[in-house]
Amino acid sequence: MKNVTRTSSPAVCLVLLLGALGFHAGTANADTSLDDAQVQGAFQNAPVTLTGTIDRMPANGRTLIVDDTLLTLDNVVSVNGQSWSRERLMGQLEEGMTIRFELKQGPAGRLPIIIALQVGR
Repeated sequence: MKNVTRTSSPAVCLVLLLGALGFHAGTANADTSLDDAQVQGAFQNAPVTLTGTIDRMPANGRTLIVDDTLLTLDNVVSVNGQSWSRERLMGQLEEGMTIRFELKQGPAGRLPIIIALQVGR
């Protein structure tokens, strides 16, 4: 007769917890988002212009992390006065690059959207 091995419930919980954490290991996370009250009122009259350094460019090609803040790219972005698709833009940007960018308010409840960039080489 075979002996049935019993696994303790804390060990099972630990294995499940480590597995769940593994699903989140490859995601890009920003420390902040620009939906704070300090910025929301600024969008009522005109786009907001900011300067920052690109920390990371997530693989989705739709967002940038600038100064630990997650920002969404518009479908077409004005780059140094020329209209570029976000796919072309992602091919030209590099982590550590300093950029000046304009934001407009995204659709209700969404992140602000980058509509223009100035990149200095």
